[in-house]
Amino acid sequence: AIWYAGEDLWAVGINGTFGFINANGKFIVQPNLQLVYSFSEGLAAFQTNEKWGYLDKDGNVVIQPIYQLAWNFTEELARVAGNGGIIFINKQGEVVLSPLFLDIRNFSEGLARVQVYRR
Repeated sequence: AIWYAGEDLWAVGINGTFGFINANGKFIVQPNLQLVYSFSEGLAAFQTNEKWGYLDKDGNVVIQPIYQLAWNFTEELARVAGNGGIIFINKQGEVVLSPLFLDIRNFSEGLARVQVYRR
């Protein structure tokens, strides 16, 4: 399977693993990842060894795969899940919104819908 993944790159699935190629058909990430998302704001979420991280359009890992789930970046932030809750990180992998939420949606126009834990 091949699909356009943004940033002039294509995601490629071969025998159940995924990677990325550029417009010339050259692999920038070999197909050795469990899953990949399309690029958003210069980064793409990827899964390896059952954990999620982020890589840039040159194939460099910029946020190590340490999360149970990960979503695309929107408005410079990404929501990730780990250790029983959902948090927001920036493009350097720093936690910028630390309360743990039951559910949270992507930011849009500076706001995000959340469902918080009741204590």
